[in-house]
Amino acid sequence: MVRRVCLIVLGAAICGFAGCGPSKSPVQGLIYLDDKPLGGATVVFTSEDGSKTASGRSDEQGNFTLSYDNGPGIPSGSYKVTVSKTEAVGQMSGPGEGDTKDYIAQMMKNKSAASGPQMGPSGPPGSGPPAGGPKKTKSEIPSKYSSVTTTDITVQVPTGGKPVEIKLYSK
Repeated sequence: MVRRVCLIVLGAAICGFAGCGPSKSPVQGLIYLDDKPLGGATVVFTSEDGSKTASGRSDEQGNFTLSYDNGPGIPSGSYKVTVSKTEAVGQMSGPGEGDTKDYIAQMMKNKSAASGPQMGPSGPPGSGPPAGGPKKTKSEIPSKYSSVTTTDITVQVPTGGKPVEIKLYSK
């Protein structure tokens, strides 16, 4: 009797350590914007209660596969789908080919020429990022698809093995 109880407890412990728990269903699909494949988009499934998120990135043909908790597939349930994709619209000005030495010399000159106390981890005024600032980004899809509060796309997992088809429209 004691041996049987020990085996049950041991089995439960092994199951817990081995990752026994809610099973995950593979989720693959295609994403379109205005009926054209949307490559380079980040697709995120968020559970209705917000406790689980799975994500994937689409290839140039719009194919994506979701991962959750460092592995493929996601637990069963209803998920809100959000999508984001941005494109760089500006360029950070910095050293170009062949002028790295001049750029570094100018940055050192700016740093040593600045007077007054250093302000924060970025150093004195004038020693921050090069003129032009960081790249700016522009969303390539309507903003309603980028938030769980505004998206109108919901998917039920498991999908019965069928690829999920997500269609976005810019109008």
